[in-house]
Amino acid sequence: MCIRDRFIASSSFEHVLWIDTDNMPHGSGIGLNWLFEEPVYKQHGAILWSDITPLTVQQRELYMQLGCEEDFREGRAVESGQLVVNRQRHLGSLLLAAVVGMVYHVSASEM
Repeated sequence: MCIRDRFIASSSFEHVLWIDTDNMPHGSGIGLNWLFEEPVYKQHGAILWSDITPLTVQQRELYMQLGCEEDFREGRAVESGQLVVNRQRHLGSLLLAAVVGMVYHVSASEM
């Protein structure tokens, strides 16, 4: 079960950089605080990266039901191993992701 969403949502930090242990940031010797100064972060309060895998049928259906556009990701799933997020600004989305993750985990384990 993925607990990332719950960790981020309950963090005491306003600005959160999540990097999975199997990720290695390019240029890690220079620090990563510059990500919080990026214009895209300041405008949207988050930076997400595309995954190498395409969206599944279930993911496409979910995005359609939620009214999300997928054009900007070119049909790719979002990489979950790294993200930069303003926790206060996106707390509702983080809590929703945590609940959906728990429900999905329960329903998948019952199959």
